[in-house]
Amino acid sequence: MKPATNRFVPLFLSSLCSLCLCGESCTSARAQDEDRSKVRILYDFEDPSDIQKLMKHADNATLTAAEDVGVTHGSRCARLTARKGAEYAVLVLDGDAVKQWGDYDYFAIDVTLDDDHPYALALELWDGASSNYATRCTYEDVTTRPGRQTLLYHIARACRNGKEGLDWGELEAKDKIDRDGLTQVKLFLTPLADRDAVMWIDNIRLMQEDAAKPKLNVPLPAGARAFKFGGAGAKAPGFTTVTPDTVFPGAANCGFVDPNKLAAGGAGWPDGLSGTFVLPHDNDRTVFRARVPAGDYFVWLCGGPIIYKEWEERHYLLRAGGETLYDDLPAPFQYYSRKYLYRFLDTRYSEKPHALWTNFIDRMYPVYTTRVTIADGTFTVTAANSFLSAVVLVPASGKQDFEKFADTVRKLRIEAFEKTLRPLPGKKPQQQPGDGPFLLYEPDFAAEIKPWTGPTAEERKHTSLKTAAAQGQLVALRLAVTPFADLGQCTLETAPLKEPAEIGADRIAVYSQNYRYDGDNLSEMALIPSPSLEVEQGVTQCFWLTLDVPQKTEAGVYKGELIFRPGKGDAVHVPLELEVYPFALEPVLPVSFGMYYAPRHEPGLAPDVQRRLVKEQLQWMRGIGFTAVQVGPATVTGLGKGGAVQMEFDTTLYDLAREVGMGRHPKQYLMGEALGVGRGVGHRLIGEEGGLKIDRNPGLELRQPGFGTYFVNAMRQERDFIRRIGMPVALEVADEPRENPNPWNRNLADSIAYGDLMRQAGVVSFITPMGDMQDGKDYTVLADHVDIISTHAWKGSAGLIARTRDKGKTLWLYNTGMDRFSWGFYNWRARSEGRWEWHFCWFDDSAKGGYPGREWYNPFTNVHGFAPYAPADYPAGMLFQSKFLDVAEGINDYAYLTTLDEAMRAAAGDPKKADAVKEAKAFLAALDRAIPELPGAKGLLNAGDGALVGMGVDDEARLQAPHWRESIARLLKALKQ
Repeated sequence: MKPATNRFVPLFLSSLCSLCLCGESCTSARAQDEDRSKVRILYDFEDPSDIQKLMKHADNATLTAAEDVGVTHGSRCARLTARKGAEYAVLVLDGDAVKQWGDYDYFAIDVTLDDDHPYALALELWDGASSNYATRCTYEDVTTRPGRQTLLYHIARACRNGKEGLDWGELEAKDKIDRDGLTQVKLFLTPLADRDAVMWIDNIRLMQEDAAKPKLNVPLPAGARAFKFGGAGAKAPGFTTVTPDTVFPGAANCGFVDPNKLAAGGAGWPDGLSGTFVLPHDNDRTVFRARVPAGDYFVWLCGGPIIYKEWEERHYLLRAGGETLYDDLPAPFQYYSRKYLYRFLDTRYSEKPHALWTNFIDRMYPVYTTRVTIADGTFTVTAANSFLSAVVLVPASGKQDFEKFADTVRKLRIEAFEKTLRPLPGKKPQQQPGDGPFLLYEPDFAAEIKPWTGPTAEERKHTSLKTAAAQGQLVALRLAVTPFADLGQCTLETAPLKEPAEIGADRIAVYSQNYRYDGDNLSEMALIPSPSLEVEQGVTQCFWLTLDVPQKTEAGVYKGELIFRPGKGDAVHVPLELEVYPFALEPVLPVSFGMYYAPRHEPGLAPDVQRRLVKEQLQWMRGIGFTAVQVGPATVTGLGKGGAVQMEFDTTLYDLAREVGMGRHPKQYLMGEALGVGRGVGHRLIGEEGGLKIDRNPGLELRQPGFGTYFVNAMRQERDFIRRIGMPVALEVADEPRENPNPWNRNLADSIAYGDLMRQAGVVSFITPMGDMQDGKDYTVLADHVDIISTHAWKGSAGLIARTRDKGKTLWLYNTGMDRFSWGFYNWRARSEGRWEWHFCWFDDSAKGGYPGREWYNPFTNVHGFAPYAPADYPAGMLFQSKFLDVAEGINDYAYLTTLDEAMRAAAGDPKKADAVKEAKAFLAALDRAIPELPGAKGLLNAGDGALVGMGVDDEARLQAPHWRESIARLLKALKQ
């Protein structure tokens, strides 16, 4: 699964400010050059006919007139009721309401509701060329929260769903929705099964760019000179708007010197004052000047450094009126440190008052104050690699007024930002009679720990830890703390495990789970490799531990303890017991376990450091059980005579995979790629803009004269290279084939053509179909044309799985989830020989509200992944999420099953072990019956979900995994005596 380029900007607007996820930091040129502030009301429900028009083609929805809490324009609104259990509830806009949308940038609707369920209120645009899902445009990621809000949909770049993988500039005109030729517009949502969805809607309207940006009214002190930077719509009462086109010297007596390399940015988030700004193109300097009376002034300036995702030799500078606010030229090691790119690494999740503001927003959009003397009547701000939001000068005689202004603006900005936050779900656990200031417990096997989680009655009894492991096995444990008071800085100490021998405390690693909360959603940030963290009242925390049992540990029961030392109060001793089994697990598994992977590369770091980090990442993968890695494609460098292709092969990842112990079994296929080679050949056959033409029309390369000859030649070179490497490699035909392909997909016919050419060349091929059917076409036939079918573990792939088995082909499972069951017992039950997920660490170059920074560990950027980057002095230069430890447990389950199979085979001729073999066979047969052949995969519900990444197998059988492993261990003891 490859990521789609965002074709829309979902916005979430309160009365004062908006949120947006946006891959672009700059507004369009026309929004900079002119004030685009028009608003066109489509429905405001003052006229009863508005309801009649929307109900004309409605389905599973009713609208009734209302004059209460939902009114935002005029005196009336409409109460929308979506019938519970319906697949969709739909309102249809048509007639005059859908005409002439081309001059507007946003569709907006005011919504008020009490329900805390986040309903996705989708907007869908149809034009004359729309006939199915692929040819219309659907905005599906805008969700509601309790209270009053404005939902905002960025329609200015509406493109067809089937073209979501192309950037706006890569699209052809026919790929873009004709907003002046709309034939139909739909609003729809899916209500819950147990209750109607009820909300009040009002003021359905179209808005231009500037009208959609919020304003923040701040009281300016007497005599203040105030300047607001941004596009023409970046306005604040009392401030002079300074756009990138405002030139100094000029009529406005303020502006930029040499503004040619400036742009406007921001969408009004986190507040209307700081959230729109002017910024330079990369590594350029900004100089702002304004005519003001000579004298002494206090300066309030909002702006800050732009932390790009990669180092370049950049000068970070901000100077106001001769006073330097910061001035730095960081070297690569400084940039890739806590000072810049990782400045939020140590920031922990908190629910203290204004925590999000204090911990993140105030640092992202900082305010600087200073005092300056202006002698020549010109005030100057000089900036480099920095954005500027606003600046206010107050005569020095008004010191108290200036301090009051600064304090008031801060409070108003916090208030505006916090109105955009979605309340966190879940009730806090309550202290019961006899409880102390905190509860310490082991969570149940399948329990997910969130900040609001509390122990069940049974979990309250789990005050000790007990586990078991084979020799050489890595096991994971959890210990949660639910605090009813602030505990201060707490530490979880480890100690050696003793009897019959000793396992040192250094074999136990302690992590604490951190969360990322962006005001809308809460998820895991990463596990922090530290036994210490601050525990605040009402926020449940979870420690994760890994216990690495040495290879030749003597079998027996080992005992020790953990010591939880709160910053306030008495320490608690937690008994820890480990049974070490008298056997080791099979070290070489006959299966390809891995994740899609892109080697870490950071400009400025020395090549030996880059190589070390990649090797350490692969070592870490191998340590949790992965047996393979994605090694990437070869590179086409030219086309020769007679169908010969010039190729370059990079052995780096192959060499490192071999060094860490991957690819040791013929079935431990490393993952290669064929489509990149095909595109490289096609690009050269087409000539000018060949790559772009192929992206616009995926599969075009196959129809070029001579393509088949060249491609087969290239694949044969791949085959010979793989033989020289001496490791098993499977080449991906295309990712997730579909009838309306993105650049990285191909349709059924083209995928078959590629598969047949690869078979002709003698390479091992695999493909990742999402399900049995796509747009009415039977995709199960792909099993006839490739060596490996890699598909979801869900009912939508039943035919693919069956045909793969019938044809004697290899089955892999992919994008089913980062959960224990699907990697272990279910993978065994499915007779799958591979298990792959997207992606080890895939991050997007985007941030909320048009924020120009790209720091890791900032919940308001999308620079994040399962294994997020960390400074190079961290092991493997990364942290990781707890999901990997769940996966490791699943791979261990698979290893137990493989070890049992080998033990049964070894004992088959031993009459003394006949009963043990018989019992083991009966157990495996019962296990086969207990695990459903096609369970449900969380997050994958219907045919339209095939392109999603699953969230794990959702079946009650998964809860038996620990007990099944115990049974296998008992059988292995008997077989290995």
